[in-house]
Amino acid sequence: MITHETSFEIVPFEAGHLEEAAGLFVEKIRQERVQSPLLPPRFEDTDTILPRLEKLSQRFPGVAAVHEGRLQGFMTGWLLESWRGRRSVCVPEWGHAEIGDRRVQVFNDMYENLGREWVADGCFTHLIGTLAHDREIIDALAWLGFGMAAVDAMRDMGEVQGPFADVRIRRACIEDTDIVMSLTQGQQRYMVTSPTFMALEELCSKKDCIKSLADPGMATWLASYHGEMVSYLRIGSASDGAAYVISDEKTASITAAFTQEHVRNLGIAASLLRRSLQWATSEGYERCAVDFEPENVLGRSFWLRHFQPVCFALIRQVDPRIAEVYKVFKSTNQQGESYGI
Repeated sequence: MITHETSFEIVPFEAGHLEEAAGLFVEKIRQERVQSPLLPPRFEDTDTILPRLEKLSQRFPGVAAVHEGRLQGFMTGWLLESWRGRRSVCVPEWGHAEIGDRRVQVFNDMYENLGREWVADGCFTHLIGTLAHDREIIDALAWLGFGMAAVDAMRDMGEVQGPFADVRIRRACIEDTDIVMSLTQGQQRYMVTSPTFMALEELCSKKDCIKSLADPGMATWLASYHGEMVSYLRIGSASDGAAYVISDEKTASITAAFTQEHVRNLGIAASLLRRSLQWATSEGYERCAVDFEPENVLGRSFWLRHFQPVCFALIRQVDPRIAEVYKVFKSTNQQGESYGI
């Protein structure tokens, strides 16, 4: 346990902190929903987040900031054995919250303590999620060396901004598997190019493609331009890989989209988005979400034109050579003194 001049203590995150921690997160969501009202209202109920916090705290260590017996903040996350090829740790947007005038210092001190444990465990890639309008914490992460890794954005089901292309759009069926596979592979080839540089961990299999096309709750829309299938967009229930705060039975997620290079900037993607939202509305969805990589300049410009960011994931890559430095310090400094200034 470390005592700070700021009169709060950093202690292990325990079961006794769970109720207060859920309350801190709910308050953070309430503040965010003032500027991002599309976020599902169910997260303003502590019962929504409490089970996830409890399950996470039982499996992985976390920390809490406490002042005079009251929780000022908490932070916890999970281990990823391989994320983009590296042993990593992820603190989701609901895995931390901070309050008070000193909330940035609370955040920094919690990260300092957990970060030390992560690096000692060989986790040199740190991912931390934050709500899009929490400028204080976003700035704190930037000062710590974090950069953008992913964006979650939402929109309503209203009119899509044009221009639109003169294309034929239809819903794909199983007989279109080869067409969808070809477009999917085109998307994957695009993602490895500069400046996105996203390595392919695994290619989409034909089996997965058929499963998606056979799912009545998932719609893949194809666009034909002058007789050629040139673009697709897939939409369905909230994505498992997206930020948890967008998940809701009334939220549809776009999980794939691609337009061939020779027909870009004609309004084809906007046409597909408009048709996809019409379908989602008919299915009872009230909002739509998408998550995307900020390095994908073309994709980013399109999504930001039609969606509002609600959550960011930020990343820091720690120099792995620090592990050897730790070993030297540990052998010569058994008391674990701080090497900070």
